[in-house]
Amino acid sequence: MAQVRRVKDQVVIEGVERLRWGEGRDNTFIGALTVVAHALGDDVCYDFLMGVSGAAFRIQLCQPEWCPSAPDAGCGFNCDDAAVAALGYVTESIFASADDGDQVRRVREAVTHSIDQGYPVIALDLVKTADYGVIVGYGDRGETFLCRSYWDESDAYARAEKWPWVTVFVRERAAPPNQTGLIRGSLQQAVMLANTERFDNYLSGFAAYEKWAEQLLEDFRFGPDRLQQTAQANAWSYLSLVDCRAAACRYLRTIAQELPAARAGHLLKAADLYEQIVTVLADMRGMAPFPGQLEEGRYPLEHRQAEAETLRKALALERQAVLEIEQALATVH
Repeated sequence: MAQVRRVKDQVVIEGVERLRWGEGRDNTFIGALTVVAHALGDDVCYDFLMGVSGAAFRIQLCQPEWCPSAPDAGCGFNCDDAAVAALGYVTESIFASADDGDQVRRVREAVTHSIDQGYPVIALDLVKTADYGVIVGYGDRGETFLCRSYWDESDAYARAEKWPWVTVFVRERAAPPNQTGLIRGSLQQAVMLANTERFDNYLSGFAAYEKWAEQLLEDFRFGPDRLQQTAQANAWSYLSLVDCRAAACRYLRTIAQELPAARAGHLLKAADLYEQIVTVLADMRGMAPFPGQLEEGRYPLEHRQAEAETLRKALALERQAVLEIEQALATVH
């Protein structure tokens, strides 16, 4: 169990590691869950949780309006429950509006109890934007939360700037599921995600790639009234796709070491293809700017055309990668 330290009016869990952008852990829920698992003494890596949850193999596009929520682990095809289950955790999520006094009191009581017991709390929207972070302590009898977020500027715990409207508490810990079953299930899930057209309002897999490239050329989406949201959704989805496919590459190479040669060969080929996807996307990163990076507040058609062509190249590689995974699954008798 994590070590709890009490100093004056603060109670904190010691040694909870930092979260950082650009270090290959940009799925904020999976990143936060990894940090919590490490604090609880569980030896698990981000890539493993990305793989077994399906997040490494997922691509989504919100319809009809683009939305930055598409890469979120809990939107569309739900990856967060699968990641939690892979650790053997039983969790409870609380959705609480800052305007509802009863809900706020419930969350504050739950957070203080969890921290007192040595369990960090995953929370959404602690600092700046609606990313997941980790509540690692409290002050003023729960009136103040201390946290790790992707926006930390130092190794010190920071005060939460905002009210977290989602909190996720680890309630029980049991033995995780069988590793072999998790791995096989993750490969089946990768194939399913690629071939399933839609989850709720989110296009998925090959269909998402195709529609994303197509809609990049629709001028009305990039007019003054929509540009901010569209550019934010586009840039965040693009960066998230790079992170996901990099995790898929590393995950497949890791699990291939434990598999028979026939299956491993197909998975290593798939990993190479995902690595090519990462390279193709990274080389054209400048074509998918965030709103603050737009020149003169415009997203030129030629940039969108270049991005669309890049996505089509990635899709062609993705089809090959999924075929290799299917062939790996077919070698099991």
